[in-house]
Amino acid sequence: MRKQLFAVIVAVLAFASTASAQIKIEGPKEATVGYRTKAKLTLDVTDPQIKCFPANDDWMGIQDFAGTKYIDFVPGKKLLGKDADGKAIKSKLYTFVVAGNKANKTYLETWEVIVYADGEEAPDVPVPPKPPTPDEITKTQLYKDMLAAYQVNPSATSKATLLEVYGLYLESVKNDKFMTNREADADLRALTKKYLPNSEIQGVRDTVADYLLANVGKQAATYNKAKLQTAMERVIATLKAIP
Repeated sequence: MRKQLFAVIVAVLAFASTASAQIKIEGPKEATVGYRTKAKLTLDVTDPQIKCFPANDDWMGIQDFAGTKYIDFVPGKKLLGKDADGKAIKSKLYTFVVAGNKANKTYLETWEVIVYADGEEAPDVPVPPKPPTPDEITKTQLYKDMLAAYQVNPSATSKATLLEVYGLYLESVKNDKFMTNREADADLRALTKKYLPNSEIQGVRDTVADYLLANVGKQAATYNKAKLQTAMERVIATLKAIP
């Protein structure tokens, strides 16, 4: 299979331009059997072609209502299979090749993703810590900081609205709306401005922004959905605990 992939890439590169790439793929490096993995595509080419090696039927090219294109990959159990000794394979590399033409030149980009069996943790990927219990929340520094900020100008109505904003944002995180920390940060800012256009409980909002920056990051090259989801779940739980 590696020889087949190499032959395809060599055949395309024989006509490929050395100019700036017209194809960009932004996606994670690991996937788990049974779980959706999406890679965002930027295609400034005509007649784009996508191939996956080894070949399988567990992916498709999609486009959302905003016109953003993705590779939607949901690996099934059969993609791993068994080795020559009949033992279940725990991980396997899949390579997506995207090619297209522009101004009589051919461009190519690849996306490699390792598929792991469900329950097999990818190496060097930390397990997100469990959220604190209600009794533990009031002992955290986050609670103390948010409570102090809220008490400066308390507003039960604004707090309830902010909880709704954070709830909507958390759903977007869970539904794989974002591919980068920059996109996630911009969406939270837009949601907050829409539902809290003025400076209502601004201190609490600033405290949460600082917490996310310290625990998730903003300009990091790699987007970590699990880390952001855990952080937002703690923020929501903490805000709910404020009297």
